[in-house]
Parts: sequence; C-alpha cells; structure tokens
Amino acid sequence: MTVCRKYLCLLNWFVFLAVLSGEMACSQVKQTGVPVVIFGIDDKASSSTDGVAFDSTKIRKMLEDAIESNPQLALVSGEQDGTYKAELTLVLASERESTTSDEKGVYRAVQVDLSLTNWKNGHVEQRLSALGKAFLVQDPKRQDRQRGFDKVCKKSIARAVELVGLQIAARDMSPEELRALLSSDDEDKRLYTLRSLRDRHEPGLQSKVIEMLDDPDADVALEAVGVLVQEKAKSAAVPLIRISRRRDRIFLLQIITALGEIGGPVARGFLFTVAAGHDSSEIRQRAREALQHVLLNRPEDNTVALPRPGSTSD
Repeated sequence: MTVCRKYLCLLNWFVFLAVLSGEMACSQVKQTGVPVVIFGIDDKASSSTDGVAFDSTKIRKMLEDAIESNPQLALVSGEQDGTYKAELTLVLASERESTTSDEKGVYRAVQVDLSLTNWKNGHVEQRLSALGKAFLVQDPKRQDRQRGFDKVCKKSIARAVELVGLQIAARDMSPEELRALLSSDDEDKRLYTLRSLRDRHEPGLQSKVIEMLDDPDADVALEAVGVLVQEKAKSAAVPLIRISRRRDRIFLLQIITALGEIGGPVARGFLFTVAAGHDSSEIRQRAREALQHVLLNRPEDNTVALPRPGSTSD
C-alpha cells in the first residue's frame, strides 16, 4: 500500500510538472509576439448610422481577443519602452438593402482603422496601420440590428489585427514567402505585404513589384509605386511611364513625383518632355519640380536645362 502511495505521489508530481511545463511553453510562445497595450478607442461610426451605438467596453474586448489570438502580438497591461500603443478608430458603419436575388436581407458593413505606434526613448520608432473591412448580409427579422452590427464589427477588428500581424510576420519572411504573398488572391494581403517591403531591401523582388503596377486594385498599384521609389529602382522608370498613359490625372501626378525620386536618364527625359509640353499647367509644374529635384541630386547632370514655363493652356 505504501509503495502504491509512493507511485501515486510520483505520478501526481510528474503530471504537475507536465502541466507547468506546458503553461511555461505557452507563455514563452506568446512572449515572442510584440508587446501591445490598448491606448485608445475612438467611435466615429455610431453617428454614421441612425439607431446604432457601439459599446466601447465591447469594442475593447473584441480588440483584446483579436490581439491575444494573433501569434505576432502579445497583449500587455502596462506601457513600457518598446511597447506598441494600439489605437482603434471605428470609421463607419453602413446598411443597405441587398441588391442580389441570392442574398436576401440587409447588407451591413463596418470599417475600422487600427494603428500601432512603437515608442522608444520618447520617440516614435515605427508605425503600423491597417484598415479592417467586413460585411454580412443579415435577415432583419431574425437578427437584432445592434447585435448584427456588433458581429460585423468583430469581423472588421479581427481583420485589421490580422493585417497588422501580417506586416510584423513579413519582417522575418524569406523572399520566396514574400513573393507568394504578393501573388495572393487577397488584395489586402498584397497591399500590406508591399507596405512591409518599405522597411526591407529586397532587390530580388523588384521585378515582381514592377508587375504589380498593373494590379487591378488601385491601392495595391500605388503601394507598388511607393516600394519602387523606396528602392530607387531605375528599372521601374519605363514601366512607370507606360502605366502613366493609362491611368487618371491624379495617378499621373503621383507617377511624376515617383520618377523625380527615382531619377536616371529615362526619368529625366520623360520629365523634361512633360514639363515642356503637357496640356495641363498643374502637370507641367509638377514635372518641372520633379525634374529640378533630379538635377539637384545629380549635379553631374547640370548640362540639362529646365524647360521654361510655356504658354500652353489647359
């Protein structure tokens, strides 16, 4: 009997150690995420839809749950040096009747803006942000309106946290993993993977980013421009000029600014031509400024003169 008790005590001790080890392992895994403290929640959506009022306590709990379930983040209670401050803004909530025969009910959507700011030594070291957008088609007879919007809000918050986590995870991804994400069918994943490249130097991905200038999503295409500017990718000059002829006026202005940052003989020639003869005075002026920026940063090119402001009218 005594022997049995000894074995039973030993067994209980091993079980205790196993449980303790498991808890410690889980704790260590969670600690690998970047520390995040919830700093503030701003509700601008309640006023955008009559009869809808989001409860700040519920919203905070939704954000806490989303952060705790993300392996890239670790929710902490106190602010310390290096901790990310999370600020969530409920941007809008909308409701309309479904317009398709296979979706009966009302179309409810919520958009949130999540911002994480990393402070070190009293200065902002890094800022991460993501828009979380979600919608559900709900039967108003079976789904309470407020509860329906709360469900959509929870999805939009989870989406924003997921996209912030993606940007953090991308820091340690291989070029092959990043390339796979850049080819994703999910436009948000393409967008935020591109955004993460602004903090990395990956010349091997330049050709893939150049391809994305033709992305069907305008935000993704514009983010690709930003990455190429960050890389000072001279090889992007011709593709940028090519797409500038197919996009709208606003996009052309952005392309002109990008070419001014990238520089090089191709960009210089294009900017000179646009500054000298485009129909729009606004575009001519932007091209002159971009060309001047190129020449100031490349003194050896000072043989190229700026075109004089012409009399071409809009």
